Amino acid sequence: MPLVCVRFRKVKMAWSMCPTICLVSLVLIRYAFAHPLSSVGSIGVLNHCDAPIYLKVTREADCPTSILEPGGTYRETYQFPAHGGTSVKLAKDTDSLQNGENEVQLEYTCTDQCYVDFSLINDATKFPGENTTLSLRPSDPRCDTLICTAGDTTCRNAYYIPTDDHAVRACSLEASWTFTLCDRPSTR
Repeated sequence: MPLVCVRFRKVKMAWSMCPTICLVSLVLIRYAFAHPLSSVGSIGVLNHCDAPIYLKVTREADCPTSILEPGGTYRETYQFPAHGGTSVKLAKDTDSLQNGENEVQLEYTCTDQCYVDFSLINDATKFPGENTTLSLRPSDPRCDTLICTAGDTTCRNAYYIPTDDHAVRACSLEASWTFTLCDRPSTR
């Protein structure tokens, strides 16, 4: 069952905020009609590693940490936060997630299309081991597949520094992506 993270807060608003709220509401309604839910893709994680992986989704607020057991999957329909994108953080333990180290980040932002990447900036060469192949595959064959093979510490398909924008790929909103940890030839 997919993880759903929603926060509701009680907010007191001044009447003067109504025009802004109404405008935002109209934009969201327009977007909903232009992009019906049935045509929006998803993003997922498949754990082919021999050990559990800890997963935390970050958007405008953090979601609770979940455990992705070996052979387990996580999938969510694309989300459209008002500010920024979504990061699915993956690590061998909860301490790494809390400290922002030894983690892989699967990141996406959707506008007219979805832009995806995975980041190894946070010392992820130790995640979950040096002999780990990572792949990010689209459902649409017209879009690029990203693979970093085990032991490749300079893979051009991943972020190693914040300016590695060549690692970002784009595909239609209808396409779905699957990020596989410990990818094996039999799963490709």
